[in-house]
Amino acid sequence: MNGCLSLSRLPVGTFECATRLDTRDGRPVFGPDTPESIPGNAQYVFLLHLPRGEARSLDIVWPHRETAARPGFDYPHNTNFSEVLDQVIFLQPHGEDWERLTSVRRRPHGVEVDLPALDQPAWLSVGIPYFACQYETLLRDLEADPAWGVLRIGGSAQGRPLHGCLRPARTDDSRGLFLLTAYQHYGEWTGLHAIDALMRNLPPEADAFSWAVVPCMNPDGLYQGWRGDLMHRGDALHEAHGGNINRAWNPPCLPESIAAAEFFRGAAQEERALHALDFHMGWSSPNHSGGGLTVYHKGEIDPAMDAHLRQFTEAFFTGVPIQDFAWEHSRLNGPGATPWFTRELGCPAQTVEFSRFQAHLPGGPPQPVSTQYYRNLGPQIAKALCTAYAAGIKTY
Repeated sequence: MNGCLSLSRLPVGTFECATRLDTRDGRPVFGPDTPESIPGNAQYVFLLHLPRGEARSLDIVWPHRETAARPGFDYPHNTNFSEVLDQVIFLQPHGEDWERLTSVRRRPHGVEVDLPALDQPAWLSVGIPYFACQYETLLRDLEADPAWGVLRIGGSAQGRPLHGCLRPARTDDSRGLFLLTAYQHYGEWTGLHAIDALMRNLPPEADAFSWAVVPCMNPDGLYQGWRGDLMHRGDALHEAHGGNINRAWNPPCLPESIAAAEFFRGAAQEERALHALDFHMGWSSPNHSGGGLTVYHKGEIDPAMDAHLRQFTEAFFTGVPIQDFAWEHSRLNGPGATPWFTRELGCPAQTVEFSRFQAHLPGGPPQPVSTQYYRNLGPQIAKALCTAYAAGIKTY
């Protein structure tokens, strides 16, 4: 790639996924390095390594092709990501935190970006990445923490280890078990930021509960982007789900979902599962943050569980600053992880959709996201779970 370091010199778990397309008015034009199968309103990453140098400008353009809404699977007002691209251009000088660039101007199908002078190399990204080297650090830190047990529970489609993490209750009488997963789709980095901070910073009330977590369901996608993600490799053997890990749970049929299912079954045999959450990232629309919490369609689950799930959802939004949107989406016979938890373990289960571009902070209007906002969401979610179940085990 012109002007960028070679892949062989990049840190482990980082990958360049931008490609130079053209030159326009003296500025280089880049786009996301994605296959033709990925439209502009679907999954995406853009990560470009910049050498040091004087101030300069470049353009970023986004794929124009889009996927039509499917019946029963429509995201509210989903549009091409170029509609919100100006809010999510971030720069990370070497060793420093991500900072949002405000010198960004919208243009058809993309943005113009003015870069400051750099006295050291830097990353330019759409969104706030969570690199695989951060995941490796998390696992090492949890292995050194006596409160957590880190288990190799299986392997990915390409043979990378899949890890499950257990934290037994630290009281004599556990009040039950929480189940958490993240990163089923490559590029949905927010869930990794949130679950990393959650596991490191559980509130004191979390000691009364046990926690079973698969923090990264898709290590191939984390290490290689779309090149390691089954969903975009034309997996002819699994046409029903296209290799999409989150469509492979009815029954579990990919290495990742099979291993995770066995891990969660084992944990739930030891004590009752109370609630499951699966972390994802939402859609692209200037009229909606893409954040929210799924609930089941009316009539899909037992009325008592349904009532409890909706009460929990309402309480969740009082303590977790994401858009208070309860998305009536889940079907009990669906192929995703959320229905599997309910079918198999008999517990309420929901997908948490994090916004890719908009933060909902208390006391003010929505604003662009930041790394700290994403990381704060993890402990806030843990606290919401503990608060909802502090009185003891629910029955349905």
